[in-house]
Amino acid sequence: MSHGGSDSAADLQRRAVRGALWTFIHLGVSLPLGFVVNLVVARHLGVVDFGRLATLTLAVDITVAIAGVGMGSALVQFGAKAHSAGRRTEVHQLLRAAQGYQLLVQVPLVTASVLVLSSTLGLPVSAMVWVWLFGVLLPALTAPAAACFGIENRGDLGAKLAMASSVVSGLASIAVVMAGGSAALLWGTRLCVAGLLPAVALWLIAKDYRRAICRPTPPRLPGRFWRFALPTGLASLAGMAVSSRIEVFALTWSALVEAAGLYALAFGLAAHAFAPAQALAGPLLAAIAALREVSAQAARPAFERALRASSAVAGLLVAGAIPALAALVPMLYGSAYAAAGPLLVVLGAAGGFGILNGPLGVFAQSRLAGRLVLRAAAAALVVDVGAALALVPHWAAWGAVAATTAGALVQFVVLSVSERADLGVGVWEFSRLIAPLLLALPVSGLATWLSAGVTSVVAGALCAGTSGLVIWVLLVRLSAVGLRPSDAAAIVASLPVPLRAVGHPLLRAITSAPGSQRA
Repeated sequence: MSHGGSDSAADLQRRAVRGALWTFIHLGVSLPLGFVVNLVVARHLGVVDFGRLATLTLAVDITVAIAGVGMGSALVQFGAKAHSAGRRTEVHQLLRAAQGYQLLVQVPLVTASVLVLSSTLGLPVSAMVWVWLFGVLLPALTAPAAACFGIENRGDLGAKLAMASSVVSGLASIAVVMAGGSAALLWGTRLCVAGLLPAVALWLIAKDYRRAICRPTPPRLPGRFWRFALPTGLASLAGMAVSSRIEVFALTWSALVEAAGLYALAFGLAAHAFAPAQALAGPLLAAIAALREVSAQAARPAFERALRASSAVAGLLVAGAIPALAALVPMLYGSAYAAAGPLLVVLGAAGGFGILNGPLGVFAQSRLAGRLVLRAAAAALVVDVGAALALVPHWAAWGAVAATTAGALVQFVVLSVSERADLGVGVWEFSRLIAPLLLALPVSGLATWLSAGVTSVVAGALCAGTSGLVIWVLLVRLSAVGLRPSDAAAIVASLPVPLRAVGHPLLRAITSAPGSQRA
């Protein structure tokens, strides 16, 4: 935590790597735990109660996103730039105004929405009070404190707190279920944990920032703040809309119920597999914003390193993990879902480009190009919806897969063309940066084909995953793409000590020899 002066570019990059790694560790813990907890809770509550709780949770999330209008992203962007340059008074003003917005605008809007929805669902008054206190008020009061993790470029602290919250919430949920608790008690317990634990952020941030948050002012923010926040918020809403719900709606509308189930399963598995890698963009958001403020010339090297690392992770998943997971589908979910395996392999390509869209969007936001981010998200949404409506009636689940892939590619093209032009990265240079993913695309299909003749499901999964991984690593090394030694060294140095012995040989396998890559 820095308390004066400006941060160096090297220090900012080290913190970004540390934050990304702790985010990865957090997701490695919380995703499996969340899967188990949701399975237990769903069986305990039954379809009706579980669906009602899920609907209300989703509605609150959407309402918060609408009421927030990009406030969180803009606060991190402007706050990180000011903090890294040592302009702490400017950060104080931003935090106080943001807290004022939370209290004067967001809390009333979300409260009204929650009250209407709670009444519609027939929740008792006690449950409605619980929802408001822990689901609306406390999260709003602590939101600027959580943003300070990004402002101070301490993504590692944010990831650790999020991991603690996931573990406590999961264990508390299981305890309530084992005690035979009702749906209201279970929901109240989850909301209590979700509302109270983020308050810890107030005690982990700098003292002067904590004092600023506790002294809110009317939300008088500069015009350039809102010119970035509004399109970024709309882009976030469009991104929420670009999900399996669009394709599932089109499949259901066409009376293709079985195809809807196959697609939903394949999409869910792909989203689960790629979630850790896609979340790594979060810690980069503040770090890149600060980096541009203190060292503009370091933006291009940081861009290249971020794309090399993201492409390597995406390639690893697409070439090895996705074919293996696709082969396991019949064993895990039953023979009725066997047709979802090939769908998952193709959706892996969309997931790979989705990973690259993360750092591309981060660099666009770091130069406050909110309208570009909105254009990319809106274009992806239009293409996704249009392709789904046109293709699903003829190709069923494959039409849905094509629509999803088209949306991800359109967003990638819009963002990559703009960022290449801004940073002066040529087409050939850019192609080499994303080459690990491009090489993984045909390898994924080849690995799936090689395992098709294996009669045992487990043996087939091992064949698909191993062959895909080995072929991809060989291609990456022969092509001299992948990570550079400096990339690998930075990642290993930021790993927790117990993980370094394992991380070093794994990274070395996809690291090119010194001098083999173009500078």
